[in-house]
Formats: sequence, structure tokens, C-alpha cells
Amino acid sequence: ASIDEVVEWQVVVRKKNGEAPRSDEIVLSVALRDGVDVAEIKGLITARLITETGISPILLEVILP
Repeated sequence: ASIDEVVEWQVVVRKKNGEAPRSDEIVLSVALRDGVDVAEIKGLITARLITETGISPILLEVILP
């Protein structure tokens, strides 16, 4: 399911510095359409990720136009 306000996205899974092998970090970067409420869309994206995958990004970066 897509989110219309998101133009582009990128997911990066990386190892947390010096942590155990199971300590991965998930970073999600999104580019939004003009005029989108950043706080609102971050909440929507995080809620959808948790609901649909059971995980939450460690960092949700928003790239503004």
C-alpha cells in the first residue's frame, strides 16, 4: 500500500556500531510532495510500518523539496 504524499523513499539497514550481530538499525528516508505536514506524515508512516511489519525505523528522515 502506498502513501500518496511520498514521492520517493529509501530504506537502509545498517549494523549498529560495535553492537552484537542482531543489533541492526533501519533508516527510512522519504521525499514528500510540496505542502505535506511533516509531523503528520512521519506519524502516519511510522504507524503503518509498525502495523504492517511489526518494526519501527530507528530514524525517519524527511527530504523536503
